[in-house]
Amino acid sequence: MSASSDTTVQAPSRAPWLWIAVLALLVIITRLWMSSAVSWDQNEQLVWSQRLRLGYGPQPPLYTWLQWAVNLALGPTTLAVVLVKNSLIALTFVFMLLAARQVLPERTAWLAAAGLAWLPGIGWQLLRDQTHTVMLTCAIACTWWLVLRHIRNPRPLGFVWISLAVAWGILSKYSYALVAIALLVAALTVPAPRRALLSRGFWLAPLVTLALVAPHAWWVLEHWDKASGSTLDKLHPADTPSRLHGLATGAGDLLAFLLLAVLPWLLMAPLWVLSRWPQAGDNERDARRYLAACLAMLVLMCSIAMLAPLRDAQRGNGDRLNWQLDAIAASLRQAGFNGQGMILAEHHTTGGVLHMLFPQAKVVVCDADDPGFHLGCAWRKAEKARAKGLPLLQVSTETPAPDAWWWAAWPIGSMPERRVYNLPYRWTDPDQARMKLEFIVYPAAPSAAVSSSAAAHPALHASAHNHLQ
Repeated sequence: MSASSDTTVQAPSRAPWLWIAVLALLVIITRLWMSSAVSWDQNEQLVWSQRLRLGYGPQPPLYTWLQWAVNLALGPTTLAVVLVKNSLIALTFVFMLLAARQVLPERTAWLAAAGLAWLPGIGWQLLRDQTHTVMLTCAIACTWWLVLRHIRNPRPLGFVWISLAVAWGILSKYSYALVAIALLVAALTVPAPRRALLSRGFWLAPLVTLALVAPHAWWVLEHWDKASGSTLDKLHPADTPSRLHGLATGAGDLLAFLLLAVLPWLLMAPLWVLSRWPQAGDNERDARRYLAACLAMLVLMCSIAMLAPLRDAQRGNGDRLNWQLDAIAASLRQAGFNGQGMILAEHHTTGGVLHMLFPQAKVVVCDADDPGFHLGCAWRKAEKARAKGLPLLQVSTETPAPDAWWWAAWPIGSMPERRVYNLPYRWTDPDQARMKLEFIVYPAAPSAAVSSSAAAHPALHASAHNHLQ
């Protein structure tokens, strides 16, 4: 008698994969319909992804590398930004489903993956303009899947796959290292996982991980101030009106840190709960109700995200997603900027938007909130454009940049006229709020007066800075 007559092997259902793909597509379409603008972290990615580097700042570079690759195909567009983020969220559900299948029946595994919709971290990421945290969550889910699969079937190639996930996590966000260490320590305390993780070929995991992470690690060592400056600034004690207020503020920050630190393990909560009741998927009616509730939660989150810009507009609050990009581009073109040359922005939010509007121009950011901008950033970037005879657009949006930021880019007495436009927000009563657009357009051919003044930069510019401070 053949083996096939004794047992029936049921192929995995395609329904979960179809649902994940359809929901991801609907979220992307909804986000594109909601607004063509982007803000915060995603604007930062648009600026950084103009070129490939081993590092960019206080966050690892993998997300930026991925955004760079997608931009090659789609350009620096809203679609490219939205596609990267929401594809990672969809992959998180996929990896959770794969991880659940290692320890749960087929029907119950799907419930564990759908349960991610109820986690605050997932819902918050759908609402917020996050980047690295989204990739971190996806990497953690992938790591769990690969570790659970390796425990069931240890083999040398499994260590290679795990090392790829670990490198992915570290290059997504440095806090992944805490998750990886905790997972390893916990696994080594249980006999079966310990045997699997110390089986033949275990040395491949640290070797491959180090090889993949080493180039960026070398960059971090060479650019320690840039890589750690933002984090160290957050550790400095803030000015507080009283000692009691300072203690309260510190306690709040500590609580927020602890909540954020535990969020990656909340990530596995649906899988843990259902592993205690693996028969949960046997009751078809209850399973359908549970899936319907998860779908309702996702729809609620998307609805809140979709209505947020409209709500802010009705309240008269300026929202970056309500910027009218066509009006910004038209204003700058009418003022003489042809979309070529260099754009000097006061913040990544401004830089990212202008990179979408003028993809042929090189966008550089000298942060007006950084007290060190006057030490040379604005001058070096602007002088480089002038030396090459390139058009230069110096621009600030919303909160006005300080006068010192504008003067820092120009020789004494030669700063061109600064223009100020007040543009309406989408859906917002112009009498309640307008977006301030300040800019200087510098022609491609610099005048002789500017060139001669620039030659005297070292002494004159230092004098100007002392005067402005």
